[in-house]
Amino acid sequence: MTTMLGKNKNPVSRMLNSLAPNFSYGRALTQLFLHEPERRTTLTFTNVASLYAPRGASGCQFEVSLYGETGELVAATDVVVPAYGSASVHLADLIPGTLPRHGLAVARLRNAPRFHMGARHLGAIAPFFYALYHAPDMGSLALVHNQSGIESDVHSDSHWHSNLLVPTKGLRALEAWQINPTPVSAPSTLQLWRGEELLDERPTTLAPMASRQERFESRLFEAREQPVHIAVKGMTAANAKPLLFHHHAAGGFSASHA
Repeated sequence: MTTMLGKNKNPVSRMLNSLAPNFSYGRALTQLFLHEPERRTTLTFTNVASLYAPRGASGCQFEVSLYGETGELVAATDVVVPAYGSASVHLADLIPGTLPRHGLAVARLRNAPRFHMGARHLGAIAPFFYALYHAPDMGSLALVHNQSGIESDVHSDSHWHSNLLVPTKGLRALEAWQINPTPVSAPSTLQLWRGEELLDERPTTLAPMASRQERFESRLFEAREQPVHIAVKGMTAANAKPLLFHHHAAGGFSASHA
């Protein structure tokens, strides 16, 4: 546990202060969740800190909060992960009752693991977790890491273009999910580009902690088999890049960050 030592000119005190573990909780992390008939979400939490500071490591506790489509808090629970371990939970098993169709899953670290002095190199410990999006029969799978940290303000003046070029051959639709991981409303416009040609754009204002879905059908890009990419005019947060689902003409889906 972090040792708090006041300012002291005593050389022994200064030496002890320099040896104190220098770790703290990192900011909360968030990721889109889906709870639909055709797509489900499984969350996996890892005790990363214990892997990098094995001497004296202990379990850790994640506080998991779910926010609905329009940003309302709908549920919260805890997930305990043992030292050197991980925990995978189906969203429907983690939170009993009726869940929104989509929203934000937010994870925070709550308890202070007891680390050996050798853990002082860890710095801020982030609540790492992954989201597995899957069909009920596991016919389609997509494993994606955290989408963003929880931030205090939006980046409405930014205009971001993705470097991910999406091949359009055999693509039935491209589906973009955008989140607002801040406590303020965020005006933002999702755009679909082919090279320097703007094919479509969808403006909105996202409520705090809200999410939205935009689907670009193949008629927008099927005339020319050239790659397309997503852009955002007015990022909701510094790293809140859209999550992209590729719906294939042959069936099934894949997904990645934009």
